[in-house]
Amino acid sequence: MLTPMVAGGVVFPGLFLLSKNTLQRLPQLRWEEADAVIVSARLVSSVQAIMASTAGYIVSTSCKHIIDDQIQVSSPSAAHEGGESDDTNKATDGQAVGEGRRVKRPGFGTGSCCSARRLPKRRRPARHWLSSAYTQFAVPYFIYDIYAMFLCHWHKHQVKGHGEDGGGTRAPGSTWAVVRGYLHKEFLMVLHHAVMVLVCFPLSVVWRQGKGDFFLGCMLMAEVSTPFVCLGKILIQYKQQHTLLHKVNGALMLLSFLCCRVLLFPYLYWAYGRHAGLPLLAVPLAIPAHVNLGAALLLAPQLYWFFLICRGACRLFRPRGSPPPSPCQTQD
Repeated sequence: MLTPMVAGGVVFPGLFLLSKNTLQRLPQLRWEEADAVIVSARLVSSVQAIMASTAGYIVSTSCKHIIDDQIQVSSPSAAHEGGESDDTNKATDGQAVGEGRRVKRPGFGTGSCCSARRLPKRRRPARHWLSSAYTQFAVPYFIYDIYAMFLCHWHKHQVKGHGEDGGGTRAPGSTWAVVRGYLHKEFLMVLHHAVMVLVCFPLSVVWRQGKGDFFLGCMLMAEVSTPFVCLGKILIQYKQQHTLLHKVNGALMLLSFLCCRVLLFPYLYWAYGRHAGLPLLAVPLAIPAHVNLGAALLLAPQLYWFFLICRGACRLFRPRGSPPPSPCQTQD
């Protein structure tokens, strides 16, 4: 378990530092530190999202059973040994009968739990190694990203001129003010990351007991929308809201977020219902209450973020000079 986590702890901060230093030091670029930090943080988030969605696709498509994901296999060596055992038993039985001795077979009354004919077949899990390895690899990312988001907020705060007084000296208590502003603005995202590390990761490792890899893979594919979200934030940061790229990216972000984060949960319920032979509306009543509660807690922030995306889309695609429609009149 430690090896993937250590690898993640090296890869994500290392990629951030590499990108930041490259943007700052390349002669053709020479970016300011604030710009380099913000773009590098978005780049790392996009890379992690691509890796997570790829791993999720591989895991979910490799599952043959959405719950147990186990297959019945027969080991060639075991089958060979079983065949030899049968031949030996037959020979021994014939010899015993010829000598007038009673043949005693292993069975329920002899202290043996199974017959020799059942030994060749045994259950072996067919899990993909990514189902456990990537969840461990991604844990350091969420810890890193909390700090990376704070760095982005810090540099935005400095650019706006709130971190220094007129003489260029940092005002007393300004650091704590920035921290409070960061937690106030990004509270939901920080809470999401903390829950992923402190709750979801232990549950996926301990509570699942190797079951439900299909659902885990689908949850990882929710990250498909993240690169579009990151690109949209970068374009807004550099005042590119009215470009064609921003509009195309906004449409893709809206579609991917709807499919991979909002409609994902009804799809998972439908998949379980199909497996269990239940209609979709009967699934919530057939599964444990804590599963429904967990799904609701995960879905709630996705609905909130989707509402924000829809509000931004209304503003983006609304014709200039026309009054805004009533669903989109909410304030930031």
